[in-house]
Amino acid sequence: MNETQATLTSNNPPQPGSSIVYRVVSGAIAFVLWGGWALYVNFEFGKTVALKACLTQGTASFVITLFMVRSVEWLYKRLAPGLLAMTIPSILTVSFTGTCVALAHWFMGTPRIVATIAPALTVAILFCFFTTYKLSQRKPSHG
Repeated sequence: MNETQATLTSNNPPQPGSSIVYRVVSGAIAFVLWGGWALYVNFEFGKTVALKACLTQGTASFVITLFMVRSVEWLYKRLAPGLLAMTIPSILTVSFTGTCVALAHWFMGTPRIVATIAPALTVAILFCFFTTYKLSQRKPSHG
């Protein structure tokens, strides 16, 4: 049984982010939004440089969007309920992904790395904190 069939046949309503379509559409939106931002903030350095920054940030944002919720949830489940479970998954996930994106931009020669990634990382950390909050509100499942 594939993921979609399992979601449709279970007695539990689907959670946001649980379907592949939801994740891919979210990733595509992140690609356009943050790739477009990278194009804009690096355009003064020429079309080629801006396009490389756009494709680097867009691709990274797409992949990170697919990875982020799973990472936060996986880390959250491994910590005892409390302040650490509410903060560590978000901080680790965004630190890891932010470092990877910064290195990718450095490797690709993006001139304005901080200006390129700061807005996306700000939204990412807020989204991760929201995700941990939502996880903390779930009732534990038995079975």
